[in-house]
Amino acid sequence: MGGQEERRVSDPGQSEKRTRKTRWGIFLLIVGLAFVGDLALRLGPELSERRKFEPSLELTSPIALAALPVATRFDFPVGTEDGAMTYNAQPFSENLHLGDDLNGIGGENSDLGDPVF
Repeated sequence: MGGQEERRVSDPGQSEKRTRKTRWGIFLLIVGLAFVGDLALRLGPELSERRKFEPSLELTSPIALAALPVATRFDFPVGTEDGAMTYNAQPFSENLHLGDDLNGIGGENSDLGDPVF
């Protein structure tokens, strides 16, 4: 090999593959940037708004829960303290009803305005 220089023979298919990979890389970069830009435009205003604090959604600590008073008895919500003078006008699950309708003995809305215990 004395004075001869070695020539690198470049494969034309090799450079075409490199060009194709480069084009795909640029294409994927543009698609990714477009996606991130679209997300920023759609979610930006929502994420930058200052949220109002809702105290009812705050979790109570276990220590505060342990300090709460314990109920000693159950009081009926209508009628007298013992639940007298009321009846169940429409029981739970009757006619696909999902609750109990407790009415005063007078029927209908005769107990409207009575105190709730």
